[in-house]
This record gives sequence, structure tokens and C-alpha cells, in this order.
Amino acid sequence: MPANSSVQLHREGLAVISAGQPVSEHRSTGAVGDNILVFGDGSARGVAAGLLSFAMDKRKRLFYTSDDDLLVLREVVGLNPFENRSRWSLIQKNIEKATGKDFKEKGLRDRVSLLVEKFEEKRRMEEFKELDLEEKKFESQREERKRKMQMEEERLELEKKKLKIDLDLFHNQQKLMEIAFKAKCGCTRQNTLI
Repeated sequence: MPANSSVQLHREGLAVISAGQPVSEHRSTGAVGDNILVFGDGSARGVAAGLLSFAMDKRKRLFYTSDDDLLVLREVVGLNPFENRSRWSLIQKNIEKATGKDFKEKGLRDRVSLLVEKFEEKRRMEEFKELDLEEKKFESQREERKRKMQMEEERLELEKKKLKIDLDLFHNQQKLMEIAFKAKCGCTRQNTLI
């Protein structure tokens, strides 16, 4: 047996034992020893027959392709077996005819449940992302309003300072006019212009 086969057997849960090692130690997992393949149930076969049997058992396992999933979902939408559970058998027959795969009713129901769960999870994640984007947008808008308010406060503060400067300038001009008026007319009396 090639080295790659031994590795494959290890991955599949079988142990390779060397010639002369007792096979009885490996009855629970199945093992190869002295050209005999021993399975977990205690049955022993020659290596060639045993590997063929082992490989045949593996071929019985059915896998869903994306095309199978689409076909199953189309059948479920078309026949709605949730209204009438007996329609699952019709769906199973239609799928078997279309794919040539012998999916069981329970397997189809489980697969539909899994696909619905995955869809719901994906939809929730997309909603979460949308909410997150909306929250970020709201936060951005809030920050923009805050920035505008700060700019407005700074503008008002500058306007206040400008008005104070203008008022001080006005008072200074008033004092200068008073001094000029006193100097021109020679008055000693205090006149204030308001």
C-alpha cells in the first residue's frame, strides 16, 4: 500500500498497524495488519476488499452544491411544505429526479432550515452594518453641527470684541472732540457729548 494511502486511512479514522502487531488492540477504530482491514464493528476483510468497502461507504455521503441548494429552495417556495408536511416527499422526489442524488426528506428539511438560518444571520449582519453606517452618519452630522456651533461662537466672540473696540474708539473720538472743542473755544466747563 503506498504511503499516501496510509495517510488517507489515518485521516479517515483508521490506523495502520505493522505486520506482527496484534489486530485485537485496534478493533475499536479499525486497522490494517497482515493484509487485513479490521473495521470498528470487528469485521475483518482483505485490504483490497476492505478499502473498496470503505470507499463505497464514503461515496454514500451526499453533499449539497449551490445548484442543489437553489433547486431545493425553488421547490420549497413553489410547494410550500410548511403548509402541508406531506409535500416534503414530493420535493424529495423532484430533487432526486433533477439531480440524481438520493437526498432524504429529513436531510432536505435540515438543509432548508440551515439555509434560512444563514440567510437570517446574513440579513441581521447587513442590518447591523446599515445601522452602524447610519450611526456613523448621524455622528458625523452631530460633529459637523458641533463644529458649526463652535465656529458661530467664535464669530460671535470676535463680533463682541469688534463692538467693544468700536465702542472704545467712539469714546476716544468723543474725548478727542471734547479736547479739540475746549481748545478752540477756551471753555473750562465740562461738556460731554452723548
